[in-house]
Amino acid sequence: MPAKVSGAKWSAREDGGHAPRLKVVPTGKGVAHCLLMEGNNRVLDQKKGAAGQPVTCSARR
Repeated sequence: MPAKVSGAKWSAREDGGHAPRLKVVPTGKGVAHCLLMEGNNRVLDQKKGAAGQPVTCSARR
């Protein structure tokens, strides 16, 4: 689901709830972060990218 948030471009995809995936693409030399959590606040995946580089979080349940 593409969206614009404070000038940043990002997309999110969830595969039936069994394989969530989130790709974040920063603008310019921004640094992207992603965090996937379950409803009980358990962290499934968390990443921090390098300046200007996209970052992807994904999980299989």
